[in-house]
Amino acid sequence: MTATFTPGFGSALGKGYVLNIDIVSLKEIPAEFREKIEAFAVEWIERQLPDSFPGKDLHVQRDGTIWKITGDLSL
Repeated sequence: MTATFTPGFGSALGKGYVLNIDIVSLKEIPAEFREKIEAFAVEWIERQLPDSFPGKDLHVQRDGTIWKITGDLSL
């Protein structure tokens, strides 16, 4: 999994970090299973944000077809 900053041009949510959740397998992954993995990853990240970035109001949200970390991105 990686996160890449985007300034949010054309986005309803604005700037944030796009989450890339890559599933690598020699076999095709059924869409239902892929959705479960993605949901688990998003929930796990959302739970870790307060401990990793104390005092910041950060959220994981869907922005069209992608997941993005949004909120207080100030240093």
